[in-house]
Amino acid sequence: MKHVLLVDDEEEICDFLKGFLEERNYQVDFVLSAEEALVFLDKKQPDLCVFDIKMPGMNGIELLREVKQKWRDVKVIMLSAVDNEDMLQQAMSLGVEQYLIKPLDLEQLHKTFQEIGA
Repeated sequence: MKHVLLVDDEEEICDFLKGFLEERNYQVDFVLSAEEALVFLDKKQPDLCVFDIKMPGMNGIELLREVKQKWRDVKVIMLSAVDNEDMLQQAMSLGVEQYLIKPLDLEQLHKTFQEIGA
């Protein structure tokens, strides 16, 4: 069973995505901040991480930068409510696997997981 870590400051989104992914046989954990994600990742590396970009404190791009420095092999999908070319370019240059725009098409999200081997 593939393990996914969701990182989003909106607990409702995490709960919803967790249910959706668990129905598709993923093991899912979530945290509500980038800082919590770093603590989690120090203990355990999932097969895939899903980061929201806009969060209080450290944002998703800053988190991606730290994660890719410490754990190069962790696969990351970024989520954003804003289609921002600058953010997309930053994320791509840091090694993100995919950049998806909210509101999410859940089947597209699942297809993306399958395409990147998670």
